Amino acid sequence: MIRAYVGDHHRNWDQNIAQLGFALRSSVHESTGYTPNLLVFGRELTVAGSGFDVLQSEDQLSSVGDCKEYSDKLKELQAIHREVSEKLKEVHRTNARHYNLRRRPQTYRINSLVWKKNFTQSDAVNFISAKLTPRFVGPYVICTKDFSFGLQSTRSSWKVNRKLACSRP
Repeated sequence: MIRAYVGDHHRNWDQNIAQLGFALRSSVHESTGYTPNLLVFGRELTVAGSGFDVLQSEDQLSSVGDCKEYSDKLKELQAIHREVSEKLKEVHRTNARHYNLRRRPQTYRINSLVWKKNFTQSDAVNFISAKLTPRFVGPYVICTKDFSFGLQSTRSSWKVNRKLACSRP
């Protein structure tokens, strides 16, 4: 969201954090069906100046003796929290099902060829961009198998130990 709001003005992105936070907290969440403001504070926050007319007329302000109204509001909030809790559990089950849909347990044997995920960080000094580096490196041969795997490169005599750090054989 920050990226879309900032545009070409990258140096002063932090000047708009309050507006971005208000937009996020006052947007209806897809999973819960409610805004974070309502769930956390029990009410929707007003946009600057939108509640000014209510403050000018004293007859519309609630008095201290409105305990029944306050009690009803708390009961309504409890019902909303129960509903949100159930919705989030259902969304969690749905997301887990979609995530694990094609996930299969993998078993590897010694001397199997594998590719290792590449975790490269960008380095401006050496002109390395993490987005442009290969996602996987290898192939490697599995040489040991305990709780983790020992890998040996097929291209050189370098061996990768269980902590996946390079060492000579």
